[in-house]
Amino acid sequence: SELTHPYYSYLEAGMKVDVASIKGGQVPVDPGGLRRTAITPEDTRYLNDPALIAKVENSLPIDDVDFNQHDIIFLVGGWGAAYDLGYSEVLANKIGEAYYGPKEPLIGSVCHGA
Repeated sequence: SELTHPYYSYLEAGMKVDVASIKGGQVPVDPGGLRRTAITPEDTRYLNDPALIAKVENSLPIDDVDFNQHDIIFLVGGWGAAYDLGYSEVLANKIGEAYYGPKEPLIGSVCHGA
């Protein structure tokens, strides 16, 4: 839900949404997040959405993303984020460059993405 809800909200607002991860490639999805007790309508939508599934399975490497070309940078939480995001110098540098850059994108996060 930490990915799917914002993803579909941005998409429905008419935005183009990229999915990136530290190394790129397949983003591990916590299977516990898709339990019947935790699943949301957005999660169900994801399970039937080949476009988002492809983005999650083939995420862009953070190093290849120009943060200054985005209006919003949103860091999704989850246990993987807790271990990966805070240790990535590339991510830290890119967020700093975007924050202090001329475009000043909105930067947000949720849960372990913070």
